[in-house]
Amino acid sequence: MNPPVPDTLEDALSPKWLSAALGTRFPGIEVRRVERGPVISRVSTNARFRIECTGGVPAGLSQDLCVKGYFSDIGQAATRQAGVAEAAFYRDLAGKTGVRTLRSVYADVEARTQASVVLTEDVVAQGATFLDALSDYTPDQTAKSLEEFAKLHAATWMHPSHAETAWLASRLHSFTQVRGVREIRGNFEGPIGARVPDA
Repeated sequence: MNPPVPDTLEDALSPKWLSAALGTRFPGIEVRRVERGPVISRVSTNARFRIECTGGVPAGLSQDLCVKGYFSDIGQAATRQAGVAEAAFYRDLAGKTGVRTLRSVYADVEARTQASVVLTEDVVAQGATFLDALSDYTPDQTAKSLEEFAKLHAATWMHPSHAETAWLASRLHSFTQVRGVREIRGNFEGPIGARVPDA
């Protein structure tokens, strides 16, 4: 049985919760110490950390991990449900599709509250770099990304088990209800649009 999705970062980084969550995949694991690393908290919170386990970290589990959840006041107030699709993807689909993405070691969504949490390997500790909207992105990188999207869609296209899955339903209408010309113009006029040509 999965442990409750934690409400706070402190709960998510507690040895007790981590032992219960990781124990669903690594039975008998006992996290005895958590060394906290950098935390990025905007709407969602991403926290890197390292674990020590009684008897050592089990084979197949990295000691360097990252947790993502909606632990901040902003995240819990109105946008908590924003993490549902991501957590459900890592919980239900990522491992089955063969798509190149973060390796999740635990993910869950609480149906009643829509709270979600994702635990992945910390790829920054392995030398990776996360990009953002202002990062350079080459045509070759774009082609590789499109290949991964093609792989994802090929693995799931028209699959009957996904036809009625609520978190896979289109949310395009919700974007058009909350994002209009004003918000899109703000993107172009702010730092994200700094290098976009005028015409």
